Amino acid sequence: MRTPEGCLAVCLAPLSLYVHNGTGWVLLLSVLGGEAWQTPALLNGWTTPGAASQAPGYRKTPWGEVQMRGTVKDGTMTNGTVILILPEGYRPAKERSCLGVQGGICRGKR
Repeated sequence: MRTPEGCLAVCLAPLSLYVHNGTGWVLLLSVLGGEAWQTPALLNGWTTPGAASQAPGYRKTPWGEVQMRGTVKDGTMTNGTVILILPEGYRPAKERSCLGVQGGICRGKR
């Protein structure tokens, strides 16, 4: 029996919401963790370090909080350089601090 495209399913352990895309089930929302992790487009020469490090990602929790994770390397390191741009709906209303390490020195923007 083929599952119709757009059909929803709820998994109770952990509590998650899946949608069928016509060929398989895709995680839409996990109440414990939020959306599935999204991969941002990196700008200004920034790349991912490889399999040994966590790839950069972002997602939104069920409460509207945006979470970011990951490591980047080898990009332009001048003041004001953009590493990535979050899509609308994921951007903070006000500027936020973001800590990073450059040559062993912890840096951040306020």
